[in-house]
Amino acid sequence: MLERAALVVGIGLLAIACGGAPGLGGADATAAESSSLMLSGPVRADFSGDKGGACAWRPSAFLLNFTTGAVQGTKVEFTAQVGINAVGDPDAATPATADGLTPLVVRAGGKAIKATSGTIHVTDADVTTHAFKGTVDAVMEDGTKVTGSWSCTATLA
Repeated sequence: MLERAALVVGIGLLAIACGGAPGLGGADATAAESSSLMLSGPVRADFSGDKGGACAWRPSAFLLNFTTGAVQGTKVEFTAQVGINAVGDPDAATPATADGLTPLVVRAGGKAIKATSGTIHVTDADVTTHAFKGTVDAVMEDGTKVTGSWSCTATLA
């Protein structure tokens, strides 16, 4: 009897960890947090009031994909490599992705603007709740500067 109870509890914990339990921080937890990202230079936008951002996390590859909501037709997208409860400082400009873009891209006016330098700081990664936080400090190929903080509750990809 105790073995059966332990099995039920184990399956329940596994479902929660894999995002299969609605309302408990799993795949149905799609609420994005606001960010204070700012763009200055040729492209200007303030994402501090934007709550349209989203992120997805692929645990098998330890990748976090973050995208802000559209502000004045502009989006900030980045991919950061994170580990379980790990933090780090992925480079915003390298390595190039399969489509030839950088890990950090600003999309404005239908154009993808790549990063030439900078860092995507991952300051907090909690895989239990799928919550991620950090900052960005980078320069784009057109001279636009991206700075500020970001946070999100990720869906599993």
